[in-house]
Amino acid sequence: MIKSNLLLTFIFFITCSYGQIAYHDALLLEQHIVDGKLSPDSAKVAAFISILKKHLPEDLKDKPDGVILSRLQNTQSSHYNPFLADILPPDALVTHSISTKSTSEKASFSLASIGNLNVTNLADGLAKFLVARAKEELSVAFFAKFQKELEKHEQLEIIFPVTYQNLQIIGNEIYQFSAYIELLRQGFQKDLANILPNLQKLINDPAMNPVFKELPELRAVLSDGLYIAIRLKQGDHVGNAVDSYISFQAKKDSLDKINTNLYPSVVLLNIFSQSLRATNDDSYWISLQQMKKLENTTILTLYMGLVYHQIINFEKQHNVSLIIAGKTVLEVLQKADESVQAMQTFRATYLEPLLATGKLVDQRFHAIKKELREGAEKPSYEEYFELMQVSVNFISEIKNIYKAFVEDQKAKEQSNDLDKYLAPIQSFGNIYVDVNQKNYVSAISEFAFLYKNTIIDKLRKKIDDGKKELEDLMEKHQEVIAALVKYGNFVAVVAKAETSDQVKDAIEAVALPAGSARIKRATQFNVALNAYLGGHFGNEYLEDQVAGRSKWSKIYGISAPIGITISTDLHGKKGSELGSLSAMINLIDIGAVASFRTQNDSTANIPELKLQNILAPGAFVIWGIPQTPLSLGYGWQRGPQLREITISANGTENTIESSAYRWSIFFAVDIPLINFYTKTK
Repeated sequence: MIKSNLLLTFIFFITCSYGQIAYHDALLLEQHIVDGKLSPDSAKVAAFISILKKHLPEDLKDKPDGVILSRLQNTQSSHYNPFLADILPPDALVTHSISTKSTSEKASFSLASIGNLNVTNLADGLAKFLVARAKEELSVAFFAKFQKELEKHEQLEIIFPVTYQNLQIIGNEIYQFSAYIELLRQGFQKDLANILPNLQKLINDPAMNPVFKELPELRAVLSDGLYIAIRLKQGDHVGNAVDSYISFQAKKDSLDKINTNLYPSVVLLNIFSQSLRATNDDSYWISLQQMKKLENTTILTLYMGLVYHQIINFEKQHNVSLIIAGKTVLEVLQKADESVQAMQTFRATYLEPLLATGKLVDQRFHAIKKELREGAEKPSYEEYFELMQVSVNFISEIKNIYKAFVEDQKAKEQSNDLDKYLAPIQSFGNIYVDVNQKNYVSAISEFAFLYKNTIIDKLRKKIDDGKKELEDLMEKHQEVIAALVKYGNFVAVVAKAETSDQVKDAIEAVALPAGSARIKRATQFNVALNAYLGGHFGNEYLEDQVAGRSKWSKIYGISAPIGITISTDLHGKKGSELGSLSAMINLIDIGAVASFRTQNDSTANIPELKLQNILAPGAFVIWGIPQTPLSLGYGWQRGPQLREITISANGTENTIESSAYRWSIFFAVDIPLINFYTKTK
């Protein structure tokens, strides 16, 4: 028995001695050297360190591999090795991957073995969950805010009535918005499809009365422009749209607030338009060739005589007198009748350009009708846009009509004053085309631009002129337009989305910056397993020396602590919501993994992690910011040992490790994982 023990001792001695012979190990180490430097290949690095550990002192060989490499290179370290430092690459700490324990090591159940427990999948899966959950919490906060904005601003409620109704139906279940997203998407589509009629309701709603009281001409400008745009949207030819507008919408008193020459100019545009109608269905107006017959003085005289009577009839039927620049239209026509040259000039200068513009409308209108009728090819955006443009150009002929009845040159130059009437028609026409082609974002942008020009800018001008009492009114409508741009664009993107992924992308794009996080702000007492995902800043003490870092140093980065929270809501003296206050005992922190996953969610695997890598006991005091899922925390924690994960250009998985403790402040998304207890008020 004694001989046997001596033999085993001898064999063990020989084995150990040989295992630490520098020459042989140097030969083995040399196999992992490429061009005088340690190969960056993770397998070779692991093998290199495994051999090297046999020669290291006891207080170093048990350190994490990254720390070993760092200390061998650090000239300030007691373990600095000038020979190996030249062989190890400067970024050895960064390019090194976490090594695994030798399979020959025997497992033993102890606190040390628990620290070495493989939690790679757990940590990575939890990190993925936190990143996804953070996005969900922020998305819920966005929808809840959207709901409140619609309730706060009547204007938005009128523009998006179906959306408002759907959000009211969802109510407090808004945290389950993903289950209702299809309902919401369909509501968005309905609201945008009917945006022009909805805008007409907005103009007539009492919510806009304070604006129209200060800008009395604005109601007619917007309402009349919308009337014509809606008629065009319904498929009317612009000739019919203008005729209908004169018969049912145009009011002399309202238009006189804009410009006293406007109403008679629009009426004359319609009278001359109707006087040149074609007798077949292929064209709205006569051809340019037929117009040449008016070059005949007799025919032209007869034509003007008939138009003269149509004007008389209109004035009698509507009990008005058409006056432009201080002279009655009939008076001007009587004077023109005294000169053949004057009549021919009127025909060539005003009637022919009017018809030429009208024929451009005819061409595009009937081309689109033909495509729709035959169904072979859907009309393009460009075709609809061109039709709208020439239709607006036709209405703009009121400026030439005005000039035709004005003798004074300075008065003729005032025709540009009519542009304030024409601009909204152009904008509403653009909105119609955009909605027709489902260019919803452009439609929202066009309306926001019009809202700013016609309301915000005009109120600002009055304020600049001394009416300071209008500042609150302007500020209110600035809030409306800001909410319109933010939520309107979101509605537009989701409405056009064709797949669930596109809807998800739209929500993330607009919603990012709350579901269950709201519990803390609405209950008297709450206990939960909680996570926070965000950024941190503070002071940290590194227990293991890292190259380029002093023991105490400033630190910032991604933080993802997970632990037990005890929370209560906060309210002001008058019941105003002040958020929530929480005390947290955190257990682990997977900030490095979460940081990696927020930047790279496509990599299948990350380096193997032990529990000690993410173990980070500590305590924090946390304020939950009102009406958001965001929180501000301050406290102390130890660790985590895992500092950073990166993927190098060659696909190598890299980590940085070091034990530490820190005082820090964090700004993060509140993500409750499990609610253990909740006491309501």
